[in-house]
Amino acid sequence: MRIIHTVHSPATFRAVDYRDDPAVYTVSTRLRETWVTDPALILAAAEIPSPCDSSKLVPDIGTVIRAIQSLSINTANSNDDDDDNNNNTNNGCGGDCGGGKDGDNDGKDITDRTGGSTQTDDALRALRNADKDTLHTPLRDAVYYNWNHVFWDVTRFLLILSQPCEEEEEGEEVTVAAATSPGKGMYGEMVGHMHPPTEEVFAVEYPKKDGGCDGMVETAAAAWEKVFETNVLLAPTFVEEGVDVRVAIGEGEQASGFNFDARETRGVYNEPIVYWIRKGERVRMTLSGKYGKGKSGVAAVFVLGKLCECLPEKEKALELQCHEIERSDEDGTVDE
Repeated sequence: MRIIHTVHSPATFRAVDYRDDPAVYTVSTRLRETWVTDPALILAAAEIPSPCDSSKLVPDIGTVIRAIQSLSINTANSNDDDDDNNNNTNNGCGGDCGGGKDGDNDGKDITDRTGGSTQTDDALRALRNADKDTLHTPLRDAVYYNWNHVFWDVTRFLLILSQPCEEEEEGEEVTVAAATSPGKGMYGEMVGHMHPPTEEVFAVEYPKKDGGCDGMVETAAAAWEKVFETNVLLAPTFVEEGVDVRVAIGEGEQASGFNFDARETRGVYNEPIVYWIRKGERVRMTLSGKYGKGKSGVAAVFVLGKLCECLPEKEKALELQCHEIERSDEDGTVDE
């Protein structure tokens, strides 16, 4: 993982890029693919009750990943077989000769390592859930719940960031170098602790339309606004193709931000970035892009991981130990 940020003191937000962590990248990819897929096609994950009912279980991350991976690979392989048959028929082989694909994609990993979309998007498109406006179903609630796995790893990464060097400039990437005191990271700022499950979900919708003299007109730009009471982690689990979600953090001249750009996405939006946002900051999301005037309902769905400022007992003990080591080091009494 690496952190890409603009320099603010204290930070209003940080962007954590996890594309170089295969495990985390795979989890987020499968969760995004699962969210858009017809639940009838992945019953192994869809038939488990909603996590909203604490008396019942939810599918573990492995169940969700295996279900969507199996469906994606089987569909892609089926399409390859159809292509082979078409190629063989066109070559006069009647489907019995060895023309067509060379087999390079057997056992496909459908993750596009550029982070823009997945390689089997055409196959998955046919498996889409036509309902993008219902946020809570057993399958989608399971997706939100399992984002806790991604948020946990991102939180642990943020907690071990070292102090930046003095010559660091805006836009530089920072990687893990050394551990800081427990509970803090990101240059001494309080990151917060995660106590999963802690996810929340919200949607950003297209602009509402009202009748006017010339027919339907937009009443206002689509917007979502909130001030978080705790530090949070933010990631999209769905951004519709053609949409650009712009996020502004803060007020006035101090405001900064980022965006989730699916204008060139073909299929599932899959940018491998999670944002840490400081509590108390005004967060405003607006829509732009090439989505057309006929669009309505949900344009993007986001999952939040809420962080608290407590210091667990184990980390309190570790912090005391760190202080003891620092004092010993200053006194020159550290054992060789």
